[in-house]
Amino acid sequence: LVDKVILQRLNNESSIKRMIKKEAPTSPLSKKLCPLFRALCLPVSFTVFVLFWSLYVVNRDLIFPISVEKTVGLLLNHLQHTLPLVACLLELAFVNHKYPIVYSTQDVLLIVGFFTSYTLIVTTAKILRGFWITSYFPLLIEIGTFTKVLLPVVSLLLLFIGYFLGYVSDFIVHKKLKAK
Repeated sequence: LVDKVILQRLNNESSIKRMIKKEAPTSPLSKKLCPLFRALCLPVSFTVFVLFWSLYVVNRDLIFPISVEKTVGLLLNHLQHTLPLVACLLELAFVNHKYPIVYSTQDVLLIVGFFTSYTLIVTTAKILRGFWITSYFPLLIEIGTFTKVLLPVVSLLLLFIGYFLGYVSDFIVHKKLKAK
C-alpha cells in the first residue's frame, strides 16, 4: 500500500500542474512518472482490486476473515483495495499519459520486474521469517497444485490487462479530445 501511495502521490503532483495548465508532460520528472503510472500504478491497482474482491466474493474467510475486519475495519479495507484504482482511473480520465502506439519494452520490463520482485520478496520473507507478509500467497498452500500455478499466471495476466485498460482508456479519452 505504501509503495502505491508514494507512486500515486508523486504522479499526482506533476499531473495536477499539467491538468491546470492543460499541457503535456515536459519536465524530466513528469516524463519519468508517466511510465511508472502506465506500467505500475494502474496495473497494480487494477490487479489488487480484481484479485482481492474476487476472492472476497468467493470465500471472504480466505482473504479477509471477520476477525480481521473487526481489527482493520471496512473503511481501511476499501482504502487499500478500492481507492487506489479509483484514483488511477480519475487520473487517467484527466491526464494524457502518452501510451506508446505499440507496447513499450520499458513498460513490459517494469511490469515483469515488479511481479518478479514482489514474488521474490514475499517468498524470501516466508523462508527467512516463517510467515507470509501478504494474505495472497498463503492461499497457494490451501489450494490444489493446478491453482498454485494458475494464480500467479492470472496475477501476471491481470497486470497486463490493467496496462491494456489504461492504453485503451487513454486512446479513447485523449485522442477524441485532440480530434475536437
